[in-house]
Amino acid sequence: MVDLQIQFHPDRHAYTNVCPDWTLPKRDGLSYLFVQGQHSRIVAGGFPSVQVGPDTPSLTITIPRDRDIFGVLLLGNPYGPRQENIPAPRTRFREMWTSPEGAALRGMLRLFGGLWHCGQVFEDPYWRKILFEMAKGEAGRKRWRTLSQFQQRFGNLRQEALAESPDHNYWSQRRSFDEWFHRDFDSLVETGVFRQGTEIRCSNCGSYCWYPVENLGPSLACLGCGDAVSLPTEASWSFRVNELISDSLRSRGTLAVIQSLYLLERESREMFLMLPSQNMADAPDAEPVTDLDIVALVDGLFVIGEAKSSASGFDQQIVDKLADLAEHICPDRLLFAAPDGEWPEHVVQHVASVRENLARFGIDVRELRLRWI
Repeated sequence: MVDLQIQFHPDRHAYTNVCPDWTLPKRDGLSYLFVQGQHSRIVAGGFPSVQVGPDTPSLTITIPRDRDIFGVLLLGNPYGPRQENIPAPRTRFREMWTSPEGAALRGMLRLFGGLWHCGQVFEDPYWRKILFEMAKGEAGRKRWRTLSQFQQRFGNLRQEALAESPDHNYWSQRRSFDEWFHRDFDSLVETGVFRQGTEIRCSNCGSYCWYPVENLGPSLACLGCGDAVSLPTEASWSFRVNELISDSLRSRGTLAVIQSLYLLERESREMFLMLPSQNMADAPDAEPVTDLDIVALVDGLFVIGEAKSSASGFDQQIVDKLADLAEHICPDRLLFAAPDGEWPEHVVQHVASVRENLARFGIDVRELRLRWI
């Protein structure tokens, strides 16, 4: 047997000194994704291992798609005979596809440049507050802001935070909207998280409308009455949140999923792989039985779970459904993620009961306490 130490997606680690290898759980069918047509398995270290002999002059190694990896873990083994001494998955599911929430998350991560960069922005209290304020479109507040308004809001938020807690670690160290915040702001505009444009008043109907920079020209059609309006000779630039991000953040559950995945990636020492939220069905073309917020591989552990914007969202029906799901899929870890603080006692007890019941399957059940919300 030859163990295959294969570098894990080097294109995803261009800005770090980390060069992780593919580290996989010992599950039936995974090794066939890398080396098909030959006897293979996943060894204890998580590497694919293939049987070779004098008549094996070379090996053809295929790097599978992320979706193929999770297809084996969630749907079972469609890639040949069972391998020795490796238990077959008990999953009942036959179809999976990205949920609408997962599609929105995938689009957000593409805008931010990946999960790591997205997590870095939302981990910052200032940018997190700004993005939520602009996404919600609070009453009496315009959906777009000028750079000077970003700077002014920084001062207001800092003053409010230090009045409540003079030793606040974040705000006591950040005294002004300095070059670092300017650099972050420029990056968010460049990637499309913030859209640049200007506000123009129509001389015909009197309405003020905001126009993105890519739509500007010497003459524009008023978004109110449709009459022609001219671009001001001294336009004042302002910025608004990308509509995809705005729509997603109106439900704080999106942020709970982002933070859960970001924390898992931060904790990983070897490889981290994830899919956006997935719908699961018993048969092709069937209605989804449920959706999975968290679907990830973390250092060779297969992790699934649910993320809520409040721990009270884990009612008995949801907890029981997740427990049943885990029995069929057999992950290494099942996560219940929600903001830190006072978790209802009945939720804590129910999760503890699930932990005890699933321990016989070798499934580790954990609470993940979130701190951004």
